[in-house]
Amino acid sequence: MDTQHGTQILPHLYRVAWWDLAGKDVVNCDVFAVDCGESVVLIDSGRGGPSYPLMKANLARWGLWDRVELCLLTHLHWDHAGGVSQLRADGVSIWGGRGAAAFSQHERAREYFGGEVPALDRVLEDGEAFACSGVRFEMLDTPGHTSTCVSYFAGIDSVRCAFTGDLVMPNGTIGYSGSFDFDAQKLLGSLRRVAQREFDAVLTGHMLRTTQPSGFWMQDGKSHVLRTLQAGLEGKWNIAGQGRQ
Repeated sequence: MDTQHGTQILPHLYRVAWWDLAGKDVVNCDVFAVDCGESVVLIDSGRGGPSYPLMKANLARWGLWDRVELCLLTHLHWDHAGGVSQLRADGVSIWGGRGAAAFSQHERAREYFGGEVPALDRVLEDGEAFACSGVRFEMLDTPGHTSTCVSYFAGIDSVRCAFTGDLVMPNGTIGYSGSFDFDAQKLLGSLRRVAQREFDAVLTGHMLRTTQPSGFWMQDGKSHVLRTLQAGLEGKWNIAGQGRQ
């Protein structure tokens, strides 16, 4: 079900933020909310700033905000992690991979974020599994788009979901390939690794620029990973990208 407040993808899975949530010139990522029952888990924080209160309002409209306890970051790009400080101020714990934890030591990290680099409350190891109110998640290191990228796998309403951040873009295309820590060979390796997993749906970091759903969300997600891998093997990198994604 789609509304101006987001998309209910499954009975317990929602999209609560998207590309132009705060206007066409305010680039944001897609933020997904998993209703685990006693608690709600967010996949990425979004860019924060003017998008943050709108995302909170969307969560509240779906009856989710008061139970948000955890945010799982897919990577440290500003459109995915810019809202970390606002979420933490609201009592939400921030988790991510070891690459994200090490990112603050990079000489260009503070320059990229224009100051403070988003910090983690817990560092997850590659392949680590954990449960939130009975919903099992597993994290896989999937670097390439950035050195900080990870993907999360979870079974939600009997659908095997893969949350891949910017590893995969709509219709199996390559995401921004111009970050200072982009690595083409690592990206190809990550795509191969994800393609070896069993999952039904792929939930990417940028589905569409509106509230309307994308048909491939829940349909044969692996085919889109394989298409992205083929695009990479053919050298179809996206070095123009969108701003500083």
